[in-house]
Amino acid sequence: MLVETCDEMLSTKYRLELVDICCRIKSESVVTLDERMWMNKLISHNLQAKELVSSLLCPDFIEDKK
Repeated sequence: MLVETCDEMLSTKYRLELVDICCRIKSESVVTLDERMWMNKLISHNLQAKELVSSLLCPDFIEDKK
């Protein structure tokens, strides 16, 4: 999976993938290491992705790094 740069809009495909991964994390279902690495790389490079993941998982799973 590729990662978009921070100044690009988050694509529908990436948004749906992130929502799927977050839902599986919340429900304690299987999320592969590759999926977790992809998600972390994406949220570190894309503000929209970070805000989406934060809204779905915070404050339970994501540390706020400032």
